[in-house]
Amino acid sequence: MAATPVRKLAVLLHADIVSSTLLVQQNEVVAHERMLDAFKRFSDTIEYYGGICHEIRGDALIAEFPRASDALCASTTFQSDNSSHNLTLSDDIAPVLRIGISMGEVVIADNTITGAGIVLAQRLEQIAEPGGICIQGAAYETVPKHLPFEYSNLGEKEIKGFEEAVRSFAVKLKPDSTLPEPDLSLVRTNEHSLAKPAIAVLPFDCKTDPEFGDGLANDLTIFLSKFGNFSVIAPQTAFKYRGKTTSVQQIASELEIQYVLEGHIQWAGNRIRISAQLSQAESGLQIWAERYTREFVELFDVQDEIVELVCASVAHKIDSVETDRNMFDFDHQLTAFDYYIKGREIFFSRNRNANAESMRLIQKAINLDEHFARAYGFMAFLHVHEYRWGWSDNPQFSLDQALNYALKALEIDSFDFDSHWRLGVTYLYRRKYDKALSEYEIAREKNPYHAGFLTEMAAALIFVERFDDALSQVKHAMRINPEHPEWFLAQLGWIFYELEDYDEAIRVFEKLNKPPAVFLPVVVATLIRLNRKDDARNVASDLLSDDLDFNLNNINYWPYMTDSRRTRLIDDLKLADMFS
Repeated sequence: MAATPVRKLAVLLHADIVSSTLLVQQNEVVAHERMLDAFKRFSDTIEYYGGICHEIRGDALIAEFPRASDALCASTTFQSDNSSHNLTLSDDIAPVLRIGISMGEVVIADNTITGAGIVLAQRLEQIAEPGGICIQGAAYETVPKHLPFEYSNLGEKEIKGFEEAVRSFAVKLKPDSTLPEPDLSLVRTNEHSLAKPAIAVLPFDCKTDPEFGDGLANDLTIFLSKFGNFSVIAPQTAFKYRGKTTSVQQIASELEIQYVLEGHIQWAGNRIRISAQLSQAESGLQIWAERYTREFVELFDVQDEIVELVCASVAHKIDSVETDRNMFDFDHQLTAFDYYIKGREIFFSRNRNANAESMRLIQKAINLDEHFARAYGFMAFLHVHEYRWGWSDNPQFSLDQALNYALKALEIDSFDFDSHWRLGVTYLYRRKYDKALSEYEIAREKNPYHAGFLTEMAAALIFVERFDDALSQVKHAMRINPEHPEWFLAQLGWIFYELEDYDEAIRVFEKLNKPPAVFLPVVVATLIRLNRKDDARNVASDLLSDDLDFNLNNINYWPYMTDSRRTRLIDDLKLADMFS
């Protein structure tokens, strides 16, 4: 049912990609992904400053704010961050935005916004310089003059479709200025966002080259924001603590965050040493730290490597701490995000009962927040596993449900790598290999530093017989997350089995304290190939005692691209004389 139209007076924002056609002509796929990424980052900033992103129309974005000052804060923050982000790109496919801000009446229905106010914002955006902001005079009058903005009076502009000329101003942030914190009563009102932990990345202390310290912190902010299970404070806000001796606890109190990432950089000849530490803000306790020493050859190469290593480790550490908190803290009222974390963690037991309980908890998350994309995506993942292990009375229905949930996640948030990841898994088990790999590649482009995703993607590479790619990807994931869970090793052992390197496969498997049940069929097959039938039967017994409900027919659900690979595994398992 369509929503009842709402007419209201609001501050409107219209943003447009400059010369989007020229970007697309250079490389259509890369340009499209980078434009979407720019809009996602801008949408996050808009939300942070209390705005609502209503629409993204091709190469344009439309948003609404309660106050012109919030719209300017969001716009100047994004333009500064986007300029820094574009400097990290290795080519010229760099989206630059123009932004127009107006006040006026609009009609909002079904998340679509129309009216003279939004038309005016669009016209003002066309006046703005690339990377710039243009604001209507009427909106300018409402902005408190103590705020650190510089205005250039553009005079009275004749605007197409408007009878009277419109007074307009170009706006930018004053140099070396700090924006005020947003009014928290206007920010992040939906439930799962409220529940997310938040982190501030402080500028890394670098006496020799302060700009390098700022650039490293800015890149860490950009890429940590892609993980999605925690919020990341904008650099404009975090950098106000540069050079100050403010305690972690005070920063936490002022920014209302749970984690602080900070670091130091030292140079000695052609060597650079970068230390980083993550603190739990309320207690001030250091929960992760690492030091990286590198030969200095190319500045950006060193920066890119450190960003990759720190992002993977910090994201994993925050996820682990928050998972423990959600699993064992029973004193707070559960939010949609809490149910999502609990459901996701229970899934990792990887058996029929765990899958069913995970579904129940994820459904609670969806019930609490029907716009929670990651909950829909994970529900798709659970239906895929229900199909894979024969836990469904109607396997095709499970696959259809998986597709419905995955498409819903993508509809809600196509910017999030997680939505593309879950759709990729779904297409894989529907034997739509090209579509599956396409979605996996989009997800990897959006977040190349999520070690868990990279390791899970290796399963897709196994099924399409890209074994060398799978091997290098898992090894890379293990390198960037040295504290990786055991299932990374299990995935590695599976790849060696498929490569027919059985000695190496069993060497890896035997490092595990307890291989996850879903990998035990491959362990059994590996032992059979090594003529260790008694050991194979012992592992098979463990598999049958688990409530995985395993039988040989399960392997028929595994999406091997060629039947010979599936048949080979089944034949190996038959030789254990344990499975029906």
